[in-house]
Amino acid sequence: MGKLLLASVAVAALTCQAAAQDNRINWAGSYIGLEAGAGFSYPGFSGDGRVSGSDFGDTGFVGGIFAGHDWQHERWVYGISGNFDLLDFENQIVDVPDPIFGGKTDTYGYDLNWVASLRGRIGYLATDNFLIYGTGGVAVTQVRASSTTPDIVFPIFVPGGSDRVSATRVGGVIGAGMEYAFNSKWSFRTEYAHYFFGGVHVGGASTDTTPISFNPSFGSLTVGLSYRF
Repeated sequence: MGKLLLASVAVAALTCQAAAQDNRINWAGSYIGLEAGAGFSYPGFSGDGRVSGSDFGDTGFVGGIFAGHDWQHERWVYGISGNFDLLDFENQIVDVPDPIFGGKTDTYGYDLNWVASLRGRIGYLATDNFLIYGTGGVAVTQVRASSTTPDIVFPIFVPGGSDRVSATRVGGVIGAGMEYAFNSKWSFRTEYAHYFFGGVHVGGASTDTTPISFNPSFGSLTVGLSYRF
């Protein structure tokens, strides 16, 4: 009787262990998902000492799609991913006031409306379901910038001008995140990413405007839901 009881306990333990192994999350494979959150724009600015980059600071919506592929080795998960997000950093306009005659002397504009990136990521499984990871790679965005100088009518007439630039810039992205897998198909993640790009120049003597430069930079804090297949 005792031997039978011990054998039953041993079989039950092995069965539970096998079931637990069968229910372990498999992080390897391809995935696709949707993400949304908030973005925080803080571009660098130069060319006019009366204005700083903080004057163009903005907080707006960030959202889009992401996809990638992961591999798993024991508790380490690593892979590649890409994303395309829409950005709500638009119509950032700064008017420089005229301290003598009133009105304004110059007007500068700055917009970002999308970003895409291709990254690597590597993470460690704190539990079978919970992944902590870092990510980094190359990013691309479109920047729209403008510089406008009004006409001067007193004491002599000096014509003003306007210059606008729409340029694609390549830069980088680094970030970190956490991801929780409900099962082998569905998972939820939250991620912070910092994007930075090369400068955009607008204005100058040929357009009768003040020459200025922007260095796009922003962060995003998003949540996302992904499906593995």
